[in-house]
Amino acid sequence: MNAMRVIYLLISCSIFLPTLIYSTEDFYQLLGITKSATQRDIRRAFKRIALEKHPDKRTGDPNAHAEFLQINRAYEILRDDELRKKYDTYGEEGLKDDFNRGNQYQSWNFYQHNFGIYDEDPEIITLSRTDFLQSVDGSQDVWFINYYSPQCSHCHELAPAWREISKILEGVIRIGAVNCQDEWMMCNEQGIRAYPTLRIYPKRDIYQGPREKSALIRYAMSFVSAHVVKFDDRMFKTLKADTNKPWLVSFCRDIDEGDCLDDDQVFKLAVMLNNLVQVASVNCHADPHVCEQLKPQSTILFYPTKDFPSNNGYSIASLNLKDIVSQILALLPNLSLITKDRFRELIKHLKESADTKPWLIQFVDEINNDKDHELKKLPSMLNDYNVGRFDCSSSADTCTKLYIFKKPAFILFKQGGHYEFYYGRHTSNDIAGFVRDNAFSPLRALTPSDFPSVTTDSKPFIIDFFSPFCPPCMHLLPEFRKASKRLTDKVSFGTVDCTIHQPLCQQSGINSYPTTILYNQSVQHNFHGQHQEQAIINFIDDILHPTVISLDSDLYTKLVENKNSNDMWLIDFFMPWCFPCQQLSGEWRTLSKLLKGIAHVAQVDCTVQSQLCQKQGVYSYPTIRLYPPNADGHTYIVYNNGWRDVNSLRSWAFQNLPSKVVEVDGKNFSTNILRDSKPWLIDFYAPWCGHCHQFSPIFEGVARRLDGKVNLGKINCDNHRQICERVSIHAYPTIKYYKGSIDFKRQEFLGDEIGNLDEDFIVNYINDQLQQQQQQQQASNVHHTTEL
Repeated sequence: MNAMRVIYLLISCSIFLPTLIYSTEDFYQLLGITKSATQRDIRRAFKRIALEKHPDKRTGDPNAHAEFLQINRAYEILRDDELRKKYDTYGEEGLKDDFNRGNQYQSWNFYQHNFGIYDEDPEIITLSRTDFLQSVDGSQDVWFINYYSPQCSHCHELAPAWREISKILEGVIRIGAVNCQDEWMMCNEQGIRAYPTLRIYPKRDIYQGPREKSALIRYAMSFVSAHVVKFDDRMFKTLKADTNKPWLVSFCRDIDEGDCLDDDQVFKLAVMLNNLVQVASVNCHADPHVCEQLKPQSTILFYPTKDFPSNNGYSIASLNLKDIVSQILALLPNLSLITKDRFRELIKHLKESADTKPWLIQFVDEINNDKDHELKKLPSMLNDYNVGRFDCSSSADTCTKLYIFKKPAFILFKQGGHYEFYYGRHTSNDIAGFVRDNAFSPLRALTPSDFPSVTTDSKPFIIDFFSPFCPPCMHLLPEFRKASKRLTDKVSFGTVDCTIHQPLCQQSGINSYPTTILYNQSVQHNFHGQHQEQAIINFIDDILHPTVISLDSDLYTKLVENKNSNDMWLIDFFMPWCFPCQQLSGEWRTLSKLLKGIAHVAQVDCTVQSQLCQKQGVYSYPTIRLYPPNADGHTYIVYNNGWRDVNSLRSWAFQNLPSKVVEVDGKNFSTNILRDSKPWLIDFYAPWCGHCHQFSPIFEGVARRLDGKVNLGKINCDNHRQICERVSIHAYPTIKYYKGSIDFKRQEFLGDEIGNLDEDFIVNYINDQLQQQQQQQQASNVHHTTEL
């Protein structure tokens, strides 16, 4: 391990209140961006500066390297949501554990040709993990996504074709790109193992065909569907037209002349206008009577609702699909206008009736029907919901009561009268996806009128204090929504927009965004975990069902100083304001669950128990002590391993416990274990294998959970190579299960390999095997009795 890294990791919080140390150079200023910059903004700004200030372009400047290191570090920190959150909260003081970030950079040629391949292509949506969660994950839209690495030559070879198909399929299919060098966590979650990987959503199929434009388009189009009516003379005479939708008819006399749309273009048009317009086509050369009756004045005619068939069609003066869609949207009716009285009525119905459909309402400053034609798609995309528009200029007090100060704004009003703001892209697809995902979720926006009752309610209430201009906040919000759906019966969920409710956030002690607090009957618990659904759920469960024991002076004397000699205690002495303490808190709660029944895990809040901490000589935070078994309550070991993650802490704890895992040699394995009637679980490992060391405490945990049921052993394959070869060990660690000998006959060397190293999986697997063996034995006994 790097020695400097250890030094930084061992730095603890002083007993005095921390002074935040900020860089002399503000990272945002270095890149010339605002604090609300998106990941795409950050990449584009960094690329522009890198091309100008790279040392390769300033060979005569002795300061070029040092200056570019600062710029590169700023980029590396701000492009990572977690590090950006630390920097925004604590300045560079919060980055001590990441001080190596940004110390290496690429050549100027890399930034010129390889960096951010698709950042300048408007038709391609460059997706971050936040974008993916908001727009792709769970969406009904068809996405074709290119997972690439800027270091990959095949990715660069594909880029021209990918740009072309993005233009050809614009409005038909959503084309995305993910830079896996920047978004490695998301790519790992999606199971991306090679570049480029082309995946279609929502089906999640991976494209395996040739990477040519025509093949890619053919594949992508196979996942969309639309209905095109093909008129012929016979059909048209008996036609019963759908009068509930407008009609768009493409007339074609001679396709070879290029004065009309071909069948593929008409189909794409139908996809782009799906559920909005009924699309039809007619070949006037093959079916002249249709064209004689409709008398088209242009190649494409649009017929408003109930006007088809007639001679009242609007001529569309373009064969460009994008232009056609734009003209059609301009002719469609606008979102229905909601008056002040109607708004009061619908809110009342939502509060009183469980049958009322949720409402999506767009709030605008004044009605301008020449704008937002794209949003006219929403009613057809949201058939199961109500959609409308409210003019704030006609009723300013209504919008003021809702704290709407920036328009246009979209608000989703839910059953019960609660509501939630939409903060994503103002496209119909993204807005419709938000409504479908969240119309019945319990999450709601909170205002000052909800306080302090929400913090003192008998039902726990978790609140996300955020800013819509903070990218880490936008990363957390979809995960927060997911958690709310899973815990709706146990906990209430709310959000506070601190850009609107600044005084409320200040009164609540909010100094950075996002800050997430669980109020459990007025007791406040701050969330410091990863911005992921499961981490939020685990945090809530830890608070509501605590496994960490909170010690005061009396409990410390009773439980620790006078402990049973066989007991082991681990204690975290902390200060709530201490940043390393906050980082440790989630790991400590997880540790307590992993060591349940093995050791007692406790904490001491030194702001509350100051006399106890002084008496124990604790002057830096966090201080972690282990009170070992077979010792009195005054003997302890201080944790100085540097890493404060749960696996390191757990491994340290097991080092101070008698092991339940037997070290096995080759002879004992062959002559005793394979002939033992009791089952064995064996860990085949190598001392140089890092994964083996990480797995060791997990295997020790398995041993304690299966104690009395199965024997556990481990074999060092460096020392016993012959046995490991005979057992067919090809990777470390490898876990094998030996069911037990029958009549002391030696079992097969190979055993049953367990391919998953998760502790719960192993325990469940062994328990299932033991149950099956017991059932087989009972059946055998019954059969033997019957024969007798």
